Amino acid sequence: MVGRLLDVSQISWRTHVADLLADQERENGCHALRHFYTSTLLEAGETIKALSEYLGHSDPGFTLRTYTHLMASSHDRTRKAIDAVLGQASKDQGAAGQGV
Repeated sequence: MVGRLLDVSQISWRTHVADLLADQERENGCHALRHFYTSTLLEAGETIKALSEYLGHSDPGFTLRTYTHLMASSHDRTRKAIDAVLGQASKDQGAAGQGV
């Protein structure tokens, strides 16, 4: 119907999941949705232990082995952690030198 507003409350994630499941190819179906879910949570900093529970894995080691390629490299995390500490120390020293 032209000119009729869409009632967003009538749209649910179930509709989108059903659309994904309609395509039975592994890379476009539920597997892709599961991969997206996992990669999103890893990027947000969720733990492997929690993800293991969410995904129904009995062994967090399995989750780690399966999804480790999605995790930020330890080099990147280390560099960011040290930069954050040294950057803050530098700011603190600058403020102390100005009598703040």
